[in-house]
Amino acid sequence: MNDNDNLSDETCIGQLRHASSRLGDTFYGEDDSNDTPSLLFSPDNEAFGRQEQSDQPADELHLARDVLSYLSAMEGSIRRVVERYGDVPEYINYAVDKVLSSATTSHSWAIGIPPAERAARLLETIFVQFSEREQEILYRRYGGGHEETLESIGHAVGLTRERVRQILSTLDSTINTSISRGPVANLLAAMRYHAYPVGTVEELSQKYPELERTLSGWKAPLWKMLNVLDDRCVVERGWVCFPNFRDCQKKTTELLDDMTDTYGVVPFEEIQRISHMTENNLAKWLECCGATVISEHVVTNPTSAARRIQAALDIAGHPLSLDQIAQMWGISQARSLANAAYSEDSIIRSSKNKYALREWGLEEFISIRDFIGSRVGDESADLDDLISEGTTKFGVSASSIRSYASSGEFRLDDGIVSRRNGDIEPYRQPEDSRGLYWRNGRWQYLVTVNHDHMRGSGTGVPAGVARLLGLCMGQARLIPSDDGDQSVTWNTTGTTTGSIRRLLLAQGIAEGERMWMDFGNGTYFRIEPAAPRAPFLLEHDVSSAREEPGDTPNPLHTGGVGLGPGARSISMVNLANYMGISHDEIAQRISDLGGETGNTIDKACESLVAQYLGLTPDAPRRRIVARLRHRHDKDAIAMVEELWL
Repeated sequence: MNDNDNLSDETCIGQLRHASSRLGDTFYGEDDSNDTPSLLFSPDNEAFGRQEQSDQPADELHLARDVLSYLSAMEGSIRRVVERYGDVPEYINYAVDKVLSSATTSHSWAIGIPPAERAARLLETIFVQFSEREQEILYRRYGGGHEETLESIGHAVGLTRERVRQILSTLDSTINTSISRGPVANLLAAMRYHAYPVGTVEELSQKYPELERTLSGWKAPLWKMLNVLDDRCVVERGWVCFPNFRDCQKKTTELLDDMTDTYGVVPFEEIQRISHMTENNLAKWLECCGATVISEHVVTNPTSAARRIQAALDIAGHPLSLDQIAQMWGISQARSLANAAYSEDSIIRSSKNKYALREWGLEEFISIRDFIGSRVGDESADLDDLISEGTTKFGVSASSIRSYASSGEFRLDDGIVSRRNGDIEPYRQPEDSRGLYWRNGRWQYLVTVNHDHMRGSGTGVPAGVARLLGLCMGQARLIPSDDGDQSVTWNTTGTTTGSIRRLLLAQGIAEGERMWMDFGNGTYFRIEPAAPRAPFLLEHDVSSAREEPGDTPNPLHTGGVGLGPGARSISMVNLANYMGISHDEIAQRISDLGGETGNTIDKACESLVAQYLGLTPDAPRRRIVARLRHRHDKDAIAMVEELWL
């Protein structure tokens, strides 16, 4: 037995009165007037006018019927009331039985007819009571999806625009009076109960299917007529909003501001807990309000890259890589987040590839050099300890730690890393630096012109240039050039030179072309065009026969160098071209060696390659291979291995 069955009749009636009052407050909470009628269905004969009030005192059955009538409006039918509120006191069940069994009870129709159907019948009744011309005006203005202008309506019915406005004003007043109370008002109150402050036409139509019914005369669905005839709610983009779309967005945004944390994040389930919408519709509505749902969380205002990184880290609760953050947000290019990750103060780099929120208190990873310096301090550190911590904590490779620990400001002795004393000198020799070649009696840098060169940015050069110019750590040197002094600096980030844009323009060298950067051993700085980078030549590209007069020139003979079908000669020319050796230089060396043969071409190219690497022209091949490997020149190594190994 339910505990409510033990209550006295007087107590039960009091509870019903209280419930009826509270339910009324739910729908008209903003209306403090004392003459607000209870939200009940109106009898049929009161459908087109104001609801009458009974002066008779309410008894138990009357109150029960009132509550049942009210709940049926909220739930859509008396059946749903019974299904939802089945565990109720006996006198409620008694009222249900009396109402359903009585064919003459005035409330039986109210409970039996769905509230949306009663509202639809009322609007159809209103429409037919107007004259044909008035019906035409209402239909064109509100019905059938027309929403015609006053001028268009006037033209159709033979009236002026102003006269149409006057007629519409009278019709609107009559309709508003009829729908301000009764079935339409009750239906809107029930819709507000289920959808406030915002819901969807789809969800409300599932509870009140009659909303989709097309009204006769109006030739439009019920939900649309409620939208155009009553300003207590607005339907926009499929959303039912109380009182309008913009106010609902504002209320939602204010609610999110109160619920989200510092980074604009709140668990989706917390929003769901206070919402009546389905999960899918709630997510769509939040997106309408400028928020995004990711990883079961709501993020407000995710308009900047920094905001997205912060939110992703906040949601994950642990460091993430840019690829992982991009995947969370569905971003195809993770590098678009890189600038924000470096510039936002609340975000730190916690390892080589991962980022964290500064408030987590994790150690910030700046660079391998800074990591080693922080551990060495003013004393020393064990290399094995550095490798163990660096690989596990910061994701740095052991080889990188060894390299940094034995160069620049650090020295490595018997597995102990310490700082160098006095001025720090560059550790890499010019001959060990990839891209530097011995040409015209001095080391020169072969490089392809890029966008940074053309826009006037400084550019990095091999570490061997700092050694070549005798620079110390943090020192800059000015070298005269045709465009004034050219600066070259060596610091912890590497060796860099100033802008060469004007020199490139003066020489007519374009982006994508190769050039020689000549430091003149510190006496004068100049640039000049380098031999174009030719595509790798294949054996089948070479004709076994020499060119005849009138034939299309063979590109392999350019500069006087003729190649036979031997793949060896082709590969040697490829290697020479890769290192910036021109065909003219190859032709001259062939001539010096006594004439052109396949073997002479190989010897000419091999001697020039050795010379460009800072070796003697007759250096053995093993010395050439060793020098290329020491320079970490993978492309050149691949070519010589194909030739000689």
